[in-house]
Amino acid sequence: MMETASVNSSVISNLKRIINSGRIPHSFLIEGSTFEERMKTAIYLAKGVLCSGDEKPCNNCNQCKTADSSSNADISFLRPEKDKKFISVEQIRNLRQEAYIMPHSAQRRVFIIENAELMNEQGQNALLKILEEPPKTVVFILLVSSRTLLLPTVISRCSIFLLSTEEISDKKIITDAENILSLLFEAKEYDILLMTKSYEKDRIKSEKLLNSIKDLCVNNLKSGNISMYRSLVYSKIFDQIGEYIESINTNVNMSLLFSAMISKFKSFI
Repeated sequence: MMETASVNSSVISNLKRIINSGRIPHSFLIEGSTFEERMKTAIYLAKGVLCSGDEKPCNNCNQCKTADSSSNADISFLRPEKDKKFISVEQIRNLRQEAYIMPHSAQRRVFIIENAELMNEQGQNALLKILEEPPKTVVFILLVSSRTLLLPTVISRCSIFLLSTEEISDKKIITDAENILSLLFEAKEYDILLMTKSYEKDRIKSEKLLNSIKDLCVNNLKSGNISMYRSLVYSKIFDQIGEYIESINTNVNMSLLFSAMISKFKSFI
């Protein structure tokens, strides 16, 4: 996991710190990036939770090795049943019952819900009952592309870890920020929406994009080589964009955030 998580090294470092502190939350939410990256992070976390070594995860003990080979009896995976598209309420109820069974060989049991967004509202409410009062020997890990697909009550019970993706480079983010400002003055709102589409599932990259726009506004204002009209527009964008940056890490729909932001910026033109 460590060698493939360069983009998310800060997430791994934070998880490692929490694991070795001994104060492990009962519920984690791993959000963003790809399903594969979310699962790798979940396995890393599960290894650390179950590890019997001194520095966790040690990758050498039986708990770590069986976690890597998907044969650890204290790690359970929840996904839709065969030929089903969604995780049923009955599955959640079964999970609640199983959570009260003592660990097989480790000190805890770990339940990984692979695509938590596949629980409907009734299923999420059923899960909420055990998230509110979990057994001391259980850790839940919910994987989801975006937290906006979950109920706020479920989200509030979890420690959230946001993964980034390598698909959008930092250089591309700066270029996109420049293009967004240019397209605003050309009244090409639809083109901007298409550009931001690739950022909707990656809150880390979205925050970098908005900060890049903010930085460009500052640099343009400092240059002194722009008209009074453009100077006024950049000033208004700079004053407003902080609000959207703060909203990124809340339970906000990213598509709606970008739409609202672009509409607001368009009103400055």
